[in-house]
Amino acid sequence: MIAAMVFSLTACGGAQPGNGSTAAGGKDDIYNNEYAGEFIWTRENNVSGWADLMAGQEKELTEEEMIYFSPAVATPEQLKGLPEAIILVGSLDLFCDEDMDYAKKLMEAGVFAELYVEPGVPHSYDALTGTPQEVRFNALRDNAIARMFGKETAAGSSEEEKAYEGLLKELIELSNAEGSK
Repeated sequence: MIAAMVFSLTACGGAQPGNGSTAAGGKDDIYNNEYAGEFIWTRENNVSGWADLMAGQEKELTEEEMIYFSPAVATPEQLKGLPEAIILVGSLDLFCDEDMDYAKKLMEAGVFAELYVEPGVPHSYDALTGTPQEVRFNALRDNAIARMFGKETAAGSSEEEKAYEGLLKELIELSNAEGSK
């Protein structure tokens, strides 16, 4: 949903958010992972959700419109210039493959992206209060938000980690500059 907001802001020439983060999202018709989507948000839930979303629509979504609902279907070219992103998803989440694909395309577009796949947990695993997985999700999310605002991360960040992150961003910027020549 956050990616859709960023696409909308970009299309309108509006303000650019400092960071894009998503836990999961989109249409699952191009992914067929037999191990995902059995808990919390199932394939049946997703089919029903899409039917509700499309209810009353006069036409099918175009490819250009689809990126607002499932950014993983965007091309790397369409993703260029988006803000950095953190993507947190469980390996049993219906959207795991889609989120991994989206992260890959962001990286191909030169967008700094962090992807964390938490083993053995379903969609919305951050709501599993008190579990090690929920604690890790919150720490990763909080650290990303702290970095977005240029603050020290919640867990603290070593000088080595900061230097590595800075180097990665410089390499991406150099790559983008070379690609635009």
